Amino acid sequence: MTGSENGDERRYAIEEEAVAWLIRLRGDKSDAELVKFENWLAQSAEHRRAYQRATHHFDTSKVLKTSKRHGKRRMFGTHGWLIGAAMAAAITAVIALGLTFRSSGQKEGGRRQAASGAVFQTLPGQIDAVELADGSKVTMDTRSRLTVSMGSKERRLQFQQGRARIAVNTDARPFVVVAGRGELVTSTAHFDISRGSDGRIEIAVLSGQVELRSLLRPVVMQTYRHYAQAGQFIGYPAQNFRPVILSSRGINRRDWPQGWTEYSAIPLRILIADANRYARPPIVLDDPMVGALLVSGRFRLTETDRFSARIAELFDLALSRRPDAIHLQHR
Repeated sequence: MTGSENGDERRYAIEEEAVAWLIRLRGDKSDAELVKFENWLAQSAEHRRAYQRATHHFDTSKVLKTSKRHGKRRMFGTHGWLIGAAMAAAITAVIALGLTFRSSGQKEGGRRQAASGAVFQTLPGQIDAVELADGSKVTMDTRSRLTVSMGSKERRLQFQQGRARIAVNTDARPFVVVAGRGELVTSTAHFDISRGSDGRIEIAVLSGQVELRSLLRPVVMQTYRHYAQAGQFIGYPAQNFRPVILSSRGINRRDWPQGWTEYSAIPLRILIADANRYARPPIVLDDPMVGALLVSGRFRLTETDRFSARIAELFDLALSRRPDAIHLQHR
């Protein structure tokens, strides 16, 4: 293990300790416990910073219920067992902020060199990076597939499935990304593109400008064009190029290449669905009511075992590892 990885693990452990203290003090504020907490804070500035981050994310969270295990019970509707372990999850969601991530499937050093006409795809759970001949970089999320073609007049990428982050290097040739019945054209930009299971294409422009236009150009009518600026989130059905402005729906995927996604008051079932893009075997919520709990925070989705165990602990769920899946259910 490298020095950097050792440092990451140490910081991750400190963040977990900070979250544990935050949860513990919501239920036990005895003098003895407070003395232990103050001693832990006094051990290092890292401890104090980690606790400040945890309290900040909890205070700004919209999830206000308390954990059955660590705090006072509050009823949620008519289901007494939904006591809001969600609050504890909202707290623990922010552990290990800012750490780097290297997927088990990602190349050490971060990237491969792509030849023109090459087809690239990632396996379940894999995040991989490819450097194109023009210096552009493409980071592919799990279960992604694309084809690269470099010509004398244009640079072309056929995006077929999954998610990719594309950092386009400046070049006289336009960079064209074909996705469904639309195409994206730019000379230099930084953007995400994804294709969901429902076939919808989504584009999030991080920097620069991207032109969206119809791939099937009518003979008489003027070609549809739309210019997407940095900060815009746009989508269209793969088989029907009608772009619309989208909302983030409480999900910030800016750090997905490092294995992180941040959520604000989203149902647990959505979080589990995102985690299942990397999980082998999948995580299953056996009780649909558990999936309705709201969660806020920053999660490392790419470590399935740690993620599922932490969710089970903090939502007070029973975890069962079976050949078909990791099952989570109410105790």
